[in-house]
Amino acid sequence: MATEPEAAEPVVPSLVDRYFTRWYKPDVKGKFCEDHCILQHSNRCVRGRLMEVNENILHKPSILQEKPSTEGYIAVVLPKFEESKSITEGLLTQKQYEEVMVKRINATTATS
Repeated sequence: MATEPEAAEPVVPSLVDRYFTRWYKPDVKGKFCEDHCILQHSNRCVRGRLMEVNENILHKPSILQEKPSTEGYIAVVLPKFEESKSITEGLLTQKQYEEVMVKRINATTATS
């Protein structure tokens, strides 16, 4: 008796995936592997405000490294609309950042 494969549950994107664009800055201040991820909210209508400070990092600073794309953030800042474009200049898209990571891995593997 043939059985049909179970339908996979659809993957629901996270809040961050739905409303934020990830931008990356590798090798900050010339320090190798000192990378920063900046999440820019799609709603750029609010003028520059500090919206939230992640106080969880005071109690568990390791989440900055353990969960950098979710719980490991420092603060949520909504910049002035006029400044939002200049903020992302010089930053990499997720695809560009992934290409940097592949080059790093290949360079590390080649030297090992």
